[in-house]
Amino acid sequence: MEEKKTRGNKKILVVLAMLFLLVAIFAIGGYTFAKYISSQSTGTQQATVAKWGYVVTVDTTNLFGDKYEADTNNVSTVTATGTTLSIAAKTAGNKVVAPSGKGSMTITITGMAEVAAQLTYTADSSVTTSDIKLTRAESGTVGDDAYVAPVDYRPVKWSITKGTDAIQYTDAADSNKKDATATTLENCLKALSEQCGNVLEANDETYKDGVTFTLSWEWAFHTDDASDKFDTILGYAAEGKTGDILEGCTAVTNIEFGFSIGIAQIATRS
Repeated sequence: MEEKKTRGNKKILVVLAMLFLLVAIFAIGGYTFAKYISSQSTGTQQATVAKWGYVVTVDTTNLFGDKYEADTNNVSTVTATGTTLSIAAKTAGNKVVAPSGKGSMTITITGMAEVAAQLTYTADSSVTTSDIKLTRAESGTVGDDAYVAPVDYRPVKWSITKGTDAIQYTDAADSNKKDATATTLENCLKALSEQCGNVLEANDETYKDGVTFTLSWEWAFHTDDASDKFDTILGYAAEGKTGDILEGCTAVTNIEFGFSIGIAQIATRS
């Protein structure tokens, strides 16, 4: 009887020891997994990376609408490499941006960490940021019949928001902060890059519940008669046509940009 009791006690001790080890393994393993998840890609237009407690997801599915095959035309792609997501967008040769069109892409950041971190933004040096525009130099004398007024027409209006709030960028001309809505692509990318300069201290709760940056564009179908004329000129240029309507005009008919965004651990500041 005493021997059975002793064996029973040993079994209980063994079970308790195993439970203790399991709890310890899960605690340590869970901590490690939460902080060091390797990156993964979920498709050419959507990808996610996770590191140090933060998860960053980029989705360009709706950037230029849904009437094209992304793999065929390579209009927009997202590639995950380590802790970085690289975004490439190019509409050359594809009729995906036109009057009445609109689109958007999102960058969602979720989490917090026990280490200081920083969002990173790096422009793709191999890409020249390009936006649709029509320019024409001034010629002649004001008031003369032959006078030609200058044109700097940028029909696509870009906006970037953080959650539902517009974010700002530093204007190079006067060093003041300006609203990055209904502006140019360049200004929106600058606003995003400045946001990525902020250091996230350990246990910073800024992105605890998730924050989404939305880069969007819209090309109004009709603003006024002058705009309609310029839209027509851009349409001619996009089709490769020539004629008097294009005389003196320089037309850019594609959108192109590229950048990388990610999350980096930084040394704890003293």
